[in-house]
Amino acid sequence: MTKRPAGKGKASSSGGLARAIDELNNWLEQQEVEPRVAFGKPVSAADVAKAEAKLGVNLPPSYVDFVTKHGPFHISGALTGRGEGNDTRLLKPADACKETLRHRKEMEQHEDEESQRILDDCIIFCADPGDEFFHLFVISSADARGEMPTRPWDYQDPGNNDPWHEGDGTFASVIEQLIETVRAHALDGDD
Repeated sequence: MTKRPAGKGKASSSGGLARAIDELNNWLEQQEVEPRVAFGKPVSAADVAKAEAKLGVNLPPSYVDFVTKHGPFHISGALTGRGEGNDTRLLKPADACKETLRHRKEMEQHEDEESQRILDDCIIFCADPGDEFFHLFVISSADARGEMPTRPWDYQDPGNNDPWHEGDGTFASVIEQLIETVRAHALDGDD
């Protein structure tokens, strides 16, 4: 795996988050835990602009900064305790757009009005390939800088999509939560 250059700033900055993931990978190596968190290639500004045009909204600057400097990433389900194949992916903008539009269309065909309302106001940015659980940016709650709070969304169990979850997270807190989940699972010694 290629090491990315460390960024500058506080821990919730893109560089701070990338450093925290690198530190997690180093710690996993010391614990002799495989696999590691794997990064993809950074995305271009043109890729971001294309996804934003399709979505009709600008993506949050913290997310854009992260994926253009460090790239999206993939965490094996074996690291999170969800099981092999039930991985977590920070989506690149093109995939965030594709998954958001696909799930919005699917929800139009279902009678789950609450999930439809949620997806109409959100962008999927972190997902598992089993289409079970996602992290979303809440569009209507964007601040003056364009940052959007996050919320979880459970596709398989819509009853977990209570309104009280709306906007109670940040991009940084989602990444930090994933890091803590991996660390706690590794400490438990579960495989």
